[in-house]
Amino acid sequence: MIETIMKAVKQTMDNANLMNLAEGEVISAPPDLKIRLKKNLKLVIPKELLVVPEHLTDYSKICDIHCKTVYTDSETFNNFSASDASIKIKNSLKNGDRVMLVCFEGGQRFYILDRI
Repeated sequence: MIETIMKAVKQTMDNANLMNLAEGEVISAPPDLKIRLKKNLKLVIPKELLVVPEHLTDYSKICDIHCKTVYTDSETFNNFSASDASIKIKNSLKNGDRVMLVCFEGGQRFYILDRI
């Protein structure tokens, strides 16, 4: 009985360390994203286990744009203003990108922090 309790406590303590940082490399770009961990080259993380933040994807944002007149040696650009303009940001991960990951849930989920 004591051994069972000790085993349960040890498991709980092991699980208390819920997050670890790891470096990885993109080996397959989205939509079939796969990342290989630097410390374990045999371990390839499939897209199903990855959480990708918006800033590492292609995404659109609505914004207001205001530009004043600018003079160059050969041209003049006049004032420009646009409200509720849609901007497409193209920042998806590409093959060869190095990334920093947070491993949690005992290595069952990986959150990509950013490129490094």
